[in-house]
Amino acid sequence: MGYSVTINGNFDIKRQFVTDDTVNSIMERILASDCFDEVTDEGSFLGVRAYDLNYHEDELFELYAYLEPYLLGAYITFEGEDGCLWCHTFSEGKWQEGCGVIRYEDFTDFSVRKFARKVNQEGIQDEE
Repeated sequence: MGYSVTINGNFDIKRQFVTDDTVNSIMERILASDCFDEVTDEGSFLGVRAYDLNYHEDELFELYAYLEPYLLGAYITFEGEDGCLWCHTFSEGKWQEGCGVIRYEDFTDFSVRKFARKVNQEGIQDEE
């Protein structure tokens, strides 16, 4: 049994340089990698998700290498079974990993939807 993660994110595809058939092939490759449970074509990007999936870093980085020529950018967030949070971003031709800890400053005005919006807008900040 591996380390279980929940994953959300997107791959921003260079649409002006690829055909619809290429996008379909990319989506098939993403699903065949077993790194994600679902992939959706959202027009300007491909949305990806996985729920309680075993995390296999080697397979994930192999998929990232395949996708690089087609990407403008990417932002993938992970939540491990133990609550650990991290993300992978692709920008300016390179992948980076960020990790962090959630600190709840005000429990009186907390909602999951508001938290998710904040993470999507600001990303996960590295611990200092």
